[in-house]
Amino acid sequence: MANLSEDVNHTTIQAVFCTNASYGIQLHVFIIVLNILLAVTAFTSNVLILIALHKCLVRPPTKLLFRCLSSTDLCVGLILQPLYVTYLIHSQSPNICHLLGILTSIAGGIFCGVSLTTLTAISVDRLLALLLVMKFKEVVTLGRVRFLVAIFWGFCGTSTVLFVVSFYVAVGLVSIIMLLCLMTSAFCYTKIYIAFNKHQKQLRRNIPLGNSDKPEGATLLNTPQYKKTVSFSLWLQMALMMCFLPFAIVAALYAFIGLRSPLLDFAWHVALSIVMFNSSLNPILYFWKIQSVREAVKDTMKKLTCCHSP
Repeated sequence: MANLSEDVNHTTIQAVFCTNASYGIQLHVFIIVLNILLAVTAFTSNVLILIALHKCLVRPPTKLLFRCLSSTDLCVGLILQPLYVTYLIHSQSPNICHLLGILTSIAGGIFCGVSLTTLTAISVDRLLALLLVMKFKEVVTLGRVRFLVAIFWGFCGTSTVLFVVSFYVAVGLVSIIMLLCLMTSAFCYTKIYIAFNKHQKQLRRNIPLGNSDKPEGATLLNTPQYKKTVSFSLWLQMALMMCFLPFAIVAALYAFIGLRSPLLDFAWHVALSIVMFNSSLNPILYFWKIQSVREAVKDTMKKLTCCHSP
């Protein structure tokens, strides 16, 4: 009886992971080629960004969060996408497909989960910098951020065990966590925007602010470095929402409604590919929005070109 239960569970997992590309072989090949290209760009671009972040003029705790984000994006290109491509290639080999499907889900849960929670932490970091001002350096220390990052990796690592136990429960949990993280980030940036907008209106009206009436973060809002960091963090958040939201919708249809169709199976793979595309998109935002990173990347490219030139 126990063996029968295990067989049924195994078959159910195979039914989820291993399909016969019912949406068409051409589209299946397209997804494979797309992810190969994205894996190369994610790996190479994030290597350059990690090198460049050494010269980035940002406080160590905030820089650690940026490094954590780039590290997870690097792992997506180095580990997750090669696993995913191999899984797609062997999608019609039941035993291999089953194993690769579980490994891909675990790797995706860890790297994409850490990326999502890190971006949420960056938004909270920027809000705390505005609210705490002088106390910010005492509260948000490098040691505490290291501990927080360790919690992110530990939580995402242990929670991926659910993919082995129950795929649909795991996908449902992922959808809920994604929603909570996106709501937290939206709240933080809304608070920052309200404070910034209020401060700008006061400046336009030329209202003098005495020490007693001056908002606690007014001085910080005038700091170019803070504005640039908030702007960059907000761009990262918008990119994440654009890439993760389609997956959240498809995952909800799978987990809570139980829909299955060739079109939805194709949408599932497209949504996963868009999530992993975020790891190639983030380095572009680093290069575009942070001047010190941009200059460091250019210097690194020049050195590499000089080394390989005859």
